Amino acid sequence: MVVIKPKRKSVAADFMMKPAKGRKKSRENPVSVVSMDNATPDKWLTLTLDEILESGQKLWDPPRRYFRGSGAGNECVRSMTFEAMGHRVPFEARVLRIFGVGKAIESVIVDATKKSKILVKGSDQLEGKIQDPLIICHVDLIVKRPTDGQLFLGEIKSIKLENFKKLPPEHGPTRAGDSPLLKNHAGYVKQWNTYAWTPEVDLQ
Repeated sequence: MVVIKPKRKSVAADFMMKPAKGRKKSRENPVSVVSMDNATPDKWLTLTLDEILESGQKLWDPPRRYFRGSGAGNECVRSMTFEAMGHRVPFEARVLRIFGVGKAIESVIVDATKKSKILVKGSDQLEGKIQDPLIICHVDLIVKRPTDGQLFLGEIKSIKLENFKKLPPEHGPTRAGDSPLLKNHAGYVKQWNTYAWTPEVDLQ
């Protein structure tokens, strides 16, 4: 059996890595199966939660024959190629928690649009497609302004406070090429513009 030593310290892992001759069989020296070492007993909760969040992440998925609309702002051909081939990069627990918070925020906003009856029915997670090259998009939502029925495509993003303060002032409708977001968040503008041009959305 081959034991791969994990990045995070573990009493159980250290025991498994230790040569058999160095192990003690006495009952006075039991092995504590806890994801921490004796030097950091105060971090057991963090380590336990991190371990469960990070476990089960795949390194490879089945290859895809399409690109994702959310990656429209990615200018790295190698990155896009590897992703289409199925390669995945595992995320740290800290990043996974951020993703979880972002999904929760999106859920709250979409739920509010449903209750206020401005959400276009069926638009949350609407699938849009561009055929050549094949790009598949998943729309967050489309809302309708009650006063005149004007439709607006929404892409929900969460951002930390420091970067939120650097966002440009709110503004009315503008062409994607003239958006003040292009300066620091060009990828978001390209993503939104890709979604807007899909036949299923058609709000260009």
